[in-house]
Amino acid sequence: MPEKGWAMNKEERFVSIINEYEATILSICRIYTNGKKEKMRDLFQDVLINIWKSIDTFEGKSSINTWLYRIALNTAISHLRKREKQIQIIDITEEFNRFSDENKPDERLETLYEAIEKLNDIDKSIIFLYLDKKNHKEIAEILGISVSNVGTRIQRIKVKLKNIIKNSNYDK
Repeated sequence: MPEKGWAMNKEERFVSIINEYEATILSICRIYTNGKKEKMRDLFQDVLINIWKSIDTFEGKSSINTWLYRIALNTAISHLRKREKQIQIIDITEEFNRFSDENKPDERLETLYEAIEKLNDIDKSIIFLYLDKKNHKEIAEILGISVSNVGTRIQRIKVKLKNIIKNSNYDK
């Protein structure tokens, strides 16, 4: 959304942001909820609430894209931490079998998402931004780390993902 868009009222700004960045927000929610539709909807709603709460505090010191990513990623990580505190016993096989085959995305993409799920929170954030075609400078701004650290971490994450996929027999 262009900077002049901030002359709109709060509701108009909010709708404009959601219209422009809905796919990005949904992608973040998908990664942090393992694609589970109900949890994805809950997280999406939490992100929207946090965007609404924060919209008046946006000062334009960073791009709206960077601001939005920070809100979405921080909400997702916070959501994960709350979930980790709860004891959950879930049969993962049963969860995956609930969805029909025609609704499954490309198998290789699903394999990648499954491997990403095994990364820690910060690595998930970095690889998500990388896969979303953010450059190193943008990733550094969004996450508050140095550009050189981004490059190093991306390389390490790629190795981790390769090993996760290899060791989980996904590559067969």
